[in-house]
Amino acid sequence: MPDTQITNPETSKAQMGIYQKNLSVLSKRDPALAQKLDSLASSGTLVCELTKSKNGSANLLVKRDDKSINVHSRYDPVKEAEDLVDGVFDETRNYYIVFGLGLGYPLEELLKRTIDTDIIFFIEPSIELFHRALQERDLTELFSTGNLHWSVGETPEQAFARWAKTYQIARMDGLGFMELPSAKKIADADYLKKFNNKLKGLIVTAGGNLQTLMIMARQYQANTLFNLRYVLTNPPFAELIDKFKGKPVILVSAGPSLDNNIDLLHEARDKALIIAVDTSLKPLLARGIVPHLICTGDPQEANYRHLRNSADCGSYLIAEPMTNPKSFGDFNGKLFTASYGDKVVTWIEKFIPKLGNVMCWGSVATMAFDVARKLGADPIIFIGQDLSFPDGRTYAKGTYFETEEKREMTVTEQEKSGVYSVDDIFGNEITTNRQMFAYHRWFVTEISKTQSRVINATEGGILKEGVEILSLREVLDKYCNEKFDSMEIIKNVADGFTNLDATPLKKGFDNLTKDLYKMREISKESFESAKEWLEASVNFSVLPESIAVENMNILEESRKKLISRHDAFRFLEMADQSAIKRFLKGYRMINGKKIGLTSYRQVLEIYIKFYASVYSTLSFQLIHFEGARKFLSNYIDDSGSKS
Repeated sequence: MPDTQITNPETSKAQMGIYQKNLSVLSKRDPALAQKLDSLASSGTLVCELTKSKNGSANLLVKRDDKSINVHSRYDPVKEAEDLVDGVFDETRNYYIVFGLGLGYPLEELLKRTIDTDIIFFIEPSIELFHRALQERDLTELFSTGNLHWSVGETPEQAFARWAKTYQIARMDGLGFMELPSAKKIADADYLKKFNNKLKGLIVTAGGNLQTLMIMARQYQANTLFNLRYVLTNPPFAELIDKFKGKPVILVSAGPSLDNNIDLLHEARDKALIIAVDTSLKPLLARGIVPHLICTGDPQEANYRHLRNSADCGSYLIAEPMTNPKSFGDFNGKLFTASYGDKVVTWIEKFIPKLGNVMCWGSVATMAFDVARKLGADPIIFIGQDLSFPDGRTYAKGTYFETEEKREMTVTEQEKSGVYSVDDIFGNEITTNRQMFAYHRWFVTEISKTQSRVINATEGGILKEGVEILSLREVLDKYCNEKFDSMEIIKNVADGFTNLDATPLKKGFDNLTKDLYKMREISKESFESAKEWLEASVNFSVLPESIAVENMNILEESRKKLISRHDAFRFLEMADQSAIKRFLKGYRMINGKKIGLTSYRQVLEIYIKFYASVYSTLSFQLIHFEGARKFLSNYIDDSGSKS
């Protein structure tokens, strides 16, 4: 292999020592890649020579297609790395993609600034260049970093699939993309374009959804705690799992194409289970069509308006406890509770039977699809699932947006989301946006994992991969020709439920609330101390180092006391993610540096902001925890008196 043929025996020996050291660590994390590297044969496509930059740092010179390309800056690779990271690092981000490894300088700089809960993923398209990098620099610290992941020597599609395994929508609050300047010159011309096409839509949508998650986290907790009264007195979704095994289910979304075949649902109600997303409920009821199940899971009051004044229609609601309490209250008695697997419900499920997890990826339609899978339905039939804007429209007629908000729901409303053109199921050009296209990619991925037959009977839109495309008329004739009573099945499950014993849950809340109060006390004392010390520091001309070290240790010990209350801290962490991340990243930038008056004040300011935010968050949380405890006490008393 041209780039590994070394003529100097001493150089070769040193390189092999570094290489074996790197390979040993790499093999523990990625044995398949290590084996591939160890058996790498010469391809002759890349010639790579070790050089030195002007500041003495190791560099590589790649010769390809009669061109010589410096992998890093010819002057100062470390300074180049710092500049690259300056351009992408943001304390609000916790996911990073790095295109091009080189000799690892940019990754090393990025890891200095991020924290160990951030996810960093690098792509090195050339396994030959990666092989050479392992010979030239000790990269064992990089490969030992648990939050660092990679794709080496793979196609753009394979790299994207590997990155997707690291991606969790419920964890991402921002994504940064960093590109080594030489990487595009060395890789195939369209490599990055292909990868970005896979990523397109997902980054914007995920970032937007997760920013919403962070902003709304307090509301999620408040809703969940209030909705405990309904969780304890209504059956869990888990009781419905597999109750419709082998039965056809029609998922009704509110895309514009629903107008074309909605009336056919009249003849489907006793031959298929009909599940409506909350947005489509009003158009259905306006046509006299009552779905058997409705799916919802949004904490905001605005989303409740899709369901308002509809509780007496006869449908059952499947909802996640974070849902707006008005939705729960209206459907109390005709309600199944499900879980998205968040920390609050997961903790509650330590004390009560599991609610039954369902996936939800930004759109309630994704929830409805996963509900259908878990019910055991086959086939699963989409209608109204356009994922695009036919004729410039965004929703079917009769939705809350159109009938109550009086808003013209045209594609112009979506322009800020990045409208562009794609082909629909008929091969015609149609508009969509990044958000809808991201949902489309989610469906394509999940359909490929689904055992049941999936049919798209939308009669429009862009969903065509992995599905059978039929008209709703054809679906009814082919798959919905045996009568069964969906409502009777649902009602039998609901009627078999008995209220849950809340005594273990009440004890859990008592202990957790006690910890929250103690944490608030600690945060208040720490805030006041840090503020006092900061004010006193203006009198110092020279920093008394022993006092500074003692004060900083006190503040850090207090933070460790917060973390040691594991369950309570998880609740705090969920409700105050931004402040905790800002603290960790800010503190890491200063920690380890020589203590001076300026850095001492900086540390105090970081702690002051942290403890102030923690105190505020805990005060908010305690109002709702006390409300939940009061309800649980009354509930237990009532249950005891009735028994």
